[in-house]
Amino acid sequence: YRAYLDLQENVPVKYLIADDGNKKGIKYKVIIVAGYHIILKCIVEYLLDATKVLQGTGTASAATVLRVLARYDDPDLAGQCTDNAGDCWTMAEHLAKKFVCYIAVGCVLHIMQLIVITACIHAYGDDYGFGVNTALRMVFYVNYIQTYFKTQWDAFRASNAEAQACGIVPLGSKGRWWSLTVALALIITHRTILIWFLQIVVGLKLAGSANNMKMAKECLGWLTNNKLMCDMIFIHCFNTVWWNPLMAWLHGVDEWQHNLDPPQQKGGYRCAAFVFKLYLVMNQLCSLDPDTHPGFKEWRDFMSAHLTPEEQAVEKKQGAKFLEIAQDMAKKHWGRWYKELLPCFLGRYQYETEVVAFLAESLLALLDDEPMPTIPEEMVQVTILGEVVQLGDLRTQLLQFVSREPGLLLEKSVIVMDPEKLEIVRIVAEVRFDMAAVMTPRQRAAAEKFILMCRTVIDGKPLHSQTAERKVNQLNPLAHKGDKNQGGDLMGAKVVNSAVYALERSEAAWDVSNEKALEDSILAANESLEPFKVREEAKTKPSESWIRPGQPIRRQLHRRRNKKVFKAQMELFLKRTEQANERDFQKAFDQWRAKVQANGASRKHVYAVEVASNLDLEGMMQERNLDAESFKVWTPSDATPFLPVPPGFWNLDGKKTSAMSAKQATGGDLTVEVLVLECEARPAMTKLRRA
Repeated sequence: YRAYLDLQENVPVKYLIADDGNKKGIKYKVIIVAGYHIILKCIVEYLLDATKVLQGTGTASAATVLRVLARYDDPDLAGQCTDNAGDCWTMAEHLAKKFVCYIAVGCVLHIMQLIVITACIHAYGDDYGFGVNTALRMVFYVNYIQTYFKTQWDAFRASNAEAQACGIVPLGSKGRWWSLTVALALIITHRTILIWFLQIVVGLKLAGSANNMKMAKECLGWLTNNKLMCDMIFIHCFNTVWWNPLMAWLHGVDEWQHNLDPPQQKGGYRCAAFVFKLYLVMNQLCSLDPDTHPGFKEWRDFMSAHLTPEEQAVEKKQGAKFLEIAQDMAKKHWGRWYKELLPCFLGRYQYETEVVAFLAESLLALLDDEPMPTIPEEMVQVTILGEVVQLGDLRTQLLQFVSREPGLLLEKSVIVMDPEKLEIVRIVAEVRFDMAAVMTPRQRAAAEKFILMCRTVIDGKPLHSQTAERKVNQLNPLAHKGDKNQGGDLMGAKVVNSAVYALERSEAAWDVSNEKALEDSILAANESLEPFKVREEAKTKPSESWIRPGQPIRRQLHRRRNKKVFKAQMELFLKRTEQANERDFQKAFDQWRAKVQANGASRKHVYAVEVASNLDLEGMMQERNLDAESFKVWTPSDATPFLPVPPGFWNLDGKKTSAMSAKQATGGDLTVEVLVLECEARPAMTKLRRA
């Protein structure tokens, strides 16, 4: 009730932040409403709903959100920030039909992850499985080896002071922001320690079984492979030069939050600055040259010292392909920042006043079908976000889409699509956004509205969904192990697992489902539903369902089409998950948290303080007349990290092209089409793993 009153009275512009998380087979949904609080003068985030739900479509998600908002007297929403899944954009399309000026933002952190992961896969390969390896698979494999042989690892670190520098490498994940870059850096830094450890495991036959020994030998072979290490060093250099600094910036705050108390500062609300930041980072990305850039010196030195001329030629082609795909992904997913999100740059009127005034004047000229203003001599070079740029190039890139289609922003955009807000911008543009130059009552009234509009519409708009992502992880009672990335999020405040409204949301999803529509049509024809009910069936028995005739149905994934049975199944689902989660998992988590806090460690270091082990490595070596130092000596392996896939998957000399939804590039070279690498006869993942 307090949240409802505060939202209605003090947060005039509200945004939806939502995230679904499938944690250990249990589906969680978090719904947050955020915005600028006009009394507290800071960002507030209200968790409206968080509990277990059944997986649904984008249509079902929209119905769920609307049902939750109904509890708070249906507050208006100005947009959303979610990940880039298709269901999320479908949800945005449905919500845009209800709310005026509803603008969706794809979470920039998800996009950052897509950039590096997609580039890594296309240049070096995916994490396929046993027998083959890639740079991406190593960030999973090393963590798996360390945790699988944890007794041996603890004993190794306890008996060797040099090994204390290396703890458990965080699990490199395709969906966790920092884990991939951290894992790569640690594996490269502690490569010799990891090789030393695995040589001891193999030499002393500590693996425990033939399969485990095979696994240890394989990981050792890949760690000693210079070509694979060179691949990892290139990705690490790219992260250090471009990805890491931008990722840190996206988690920061803009100048207007600097004077707030730390608890009131909220990261991820930088829409005003991101329009300019995107121009800077895209130019940097498109101009990266690994052959000359100082940040890639480690890669060049390692390549020249350890790879053959043939391997160096392939390595350079793979590096070029990595950067090419990274640019394409960034252009594709960030194109909307130069379209419907472009007017967010108006929020920088306090810091780059002259630049904002000139760009706004140019934008209004395009909207009015008038010639754009000429660039004054004193403004040929300007400063944005602390960097000097050419104003002409800045205007050309920011307005590239609007120049080709002037009515683009009038149809759908922040601020500009609203005639009243656009008129306010026009009035403030008369004084070139200098609030000290406001003279007339008309200008004074417009200036007050413009300042409030910038705070509520632009500064209060989230550009990533990290807060919802963390709430999903806080809900997960299974994320309590030190080697799991989700564990760190549980060190904060807990979110109570409440299933009070779960049935309500399941009904909302049912109301918009295809099954409900079919059932209604059957009832409208005065037909009985009995012949159409899906019955419980064995795993191997062909289904007689009218939904999937002849297809086998897995009993545990089966969902009935009858509404009453659907409700009953939902209740059983909740009871089953509640019984499986609460007491045991909470007890285990409390014990783990106490252990971490007692040692003053974070979740990344939880294993680093547990080196005591009953395994006496020194005694075993003395019995066999072996010296620990002898295991430090190793020779590079000649195994190839290339995957046995059909020709054409890594076509490093060229690629097929296909136009994407955004026809032209955003940033960088304005004439470059947005392209993607297409795979020729790429085998299905499951078939490749079976092979």
